[in-house]
Amino acid sequence: MPGNSDTMKPLSAIDAIKLIPIYSGQTDIYPFLCTREFVINTIDSEQLSFILKMIAATKLTDRAFNVTKYGEINEWSEMKKLLLDAFETPYGAANLQIELNIINLKDNETICSYNNRVEELFQKLCNTIAVDKPKDEALILRENIRAQALVSYINGLSDQLKFEDHDDVRHAPSRYGTDKAVSNIKAIPRERNVF
Repeated sequence: MPGNSDTMKPLSAIDAIKLIPIYSGQTDIYPFLCTREFVINTIDSEQLSFILKMIAATKLTDRAFNVTKYGEINEWSEMKKLLLDAFETPYGAANLQIELNIINLKDNETICSYNNRVEELFQKLCNTIAVDKPKDEALILRENIRAQALVSYINGLSDQLKFEDHDDVRHAPSRYGTDKAVSNIKAIPRERNVF
């Protein structure tokens, strides 16, 4: 094969712009920021100013465009700060962590809905913490948060369900990893008290 596979050719400005999603300010900002970070790291530094202007002109719409249209943006950090100040959820990482730690299955809530709430908190917390972190560090943080989310998920079910008490279940997270622990847990409905 010609060329060295270890060196990656920088993206052209046109290809880089195609990778960046449109952001309006109506949804979570972190997927936009993560994609933007990836693109910035894969383009030639001489194209950075052009890319920033193209993002502001073609990838920001509605409220996001309005936040940036009057400012002179010369660096990615300036655009990022404007967008975060305007659209970052009112929850910081600490608040998301607390919310994940105290999550419970609500009365009359389906397990599917509870799963979705836990997954949403997990994703928001991972996205919030991963910004500006190297990929290896972000993956380690994600795995730690994943283990915490599993514990919170199980603890949130404890009032609605009881778990068979097996040695394998109690020690599964340390012995097999969190995926194995989930497959070893057998939930059975709590018996109703009859007075």
